[in-house]
This record gives sequence, C-alpha cells and structure tokens, in this order.
Amino acid sequence: MLAIKDISTQSEYESLVDETNSGKIMIVMFYANWCGPYKASISQISKLASELEDKCYFYKINVTENEEITRLCQIIILPTYLVYMGGKVIDMIVAPGLEKLRNKIDYHHKHTKRTQKYNNANPYTITY
Repeated sequence: MLAIKDISTQSEYESLVDETNSGKIMIVMFYANWCGPYKASISQISKLASELEDKCYFYKINVTENEEITRLCQIIILPTYLVYMGGKVIDMIVAPGLEKLRNKIDYHHKHTKRTQKYNNANPYTITY
C-alpha cells in the first residue's frame, strides 16, 4: 500500500473530503514535479506518511494536472498541505519543514474535538 496516494480528479477529491467525517485527519499535499522543495523532501514525506498512517491519510495533488482543484483551494505556494477533518479544511501549512509538518499533524490528532469546535468559527488557519 502506498503511503501517499495520488488524487487525479475533482470528484475523487470531493469524495475523499467527505470521508473525513469519520474523524480521521486527511493531509493533502499540493505539489509539482518541477518544484525543488517537493523533489528534495518527497522521500522524507513518504516515510513520515508511513509512520503516521494510523493518525491520518496522506494524499497528493499535482497542481499542473489538477488546475481546477488547485484554484478552488487557493494554492499559490508549493508545497502546500491542507489538513482536513469533518469535511472541512482545518489548517493550511505552507512549505513546512518535516518537523513542523509532523508537529502540526500530532497537534491536530491530539486536539481533534477542540479543532472541530474552533473550525466552526474559522475555516482554517494558515501556517508558514
């Protein structure tokens, strides 16, 4: 089983977002094959995804192949990670280092109820 699965269509993306109502966190990485930070970190991110597969699902979206999803999610910097829970974006993490990404995932995993309550007032926070 791949630790990070590709999302290739908008309907697949929408279906996966709906599935986050189960309570498990979903991380979606927006990337491009030409992106230097993506190329430099993908092996580490894949390892992290394998380590954390009990806490969250990892997916990736190629921005050059999925322009509509990229536009709808307002992605302007690569790589960007959107964190979903309860069918909503609860966090946006822009160009993080590996430890920052791990810390954010751990935080959201530990504070899921608080995050969902907070999210009702604020669609997401942006972390640079």
